[in-house]
Amino acid sequence: LKVCFYHDYETFLEVSGAPYGALAYYRFVAPLELNFFYDRLRPEETVAIMFHEAQHYLAHLMDLRFHIPHCVGEGFSEYYGGSRWDPVKKTMVTGGVQEGRLTEVQTDIQWGERTKLEDYLLGKLDYADYTWGWTFIHFMMETPKYAKKFRAFYGSLATGKDIVRKPVNGDMLTVEPDQLLKAFEKALGVTDLAPLEKEWHEYIDTKLKL
Repeated sequence: LKVCFYHDYETFLEVSGAPYGALAYYRFVAPLELNFFYDRLRPEETVAIMFHEAQHYLAHLMDLRFHIPHCVGEGFSEYYGGSRWDPVKKTMVTGGVQEGRLTEVQTDIQWGERTKLEDYLLGKLDYADYTWGWTFIHFMMETPKYAKKFRAFYGSLATGKDIVRKPVNGDMLTVEPDQLLKAFEKALGVTDLAPLEKEWHEYIDTKLKL
């Protein structure tokens, strides 16, 4: 995979094709590339963004023809964006808190706004996939009773034989929102999302700390 770092933001936008405001871009069509604006004044943020975009690449490797739905893809990438690499032990520690994302979620809660789980799984959140979506992925991945089933669900989106996929972006395939919701309920063994949604919101309130 070609990996490109840019020291100048305007050059990053011009050469990578990333939209204005983005700090990194995974080009998922040939030729595949990872592109990063390297902000030398904020190296920790750059590293977090590197982990985020690398997760998009790793997800793509499950099946190069498959485009993972935005809600799950961005939530997962934010989850791994909060990781820490130990260069001495050569280990990756996952499950870190994305403080900026958590602050946005807490602000929504202060305004009396809480995201519904069904809306998230049906892809209705758009930008909030990065904030509320991250909290849900964190909840699933860091809760032992759900983690194994959730990882299986995640992998099944690209490779599961009982998942219905439809064309998108030419010859790419993806999972439509109704199928994603159905696959999630089957993998987690739930028929009513309300108890799980309540547990998720309690996790935000009690487990995720700045």
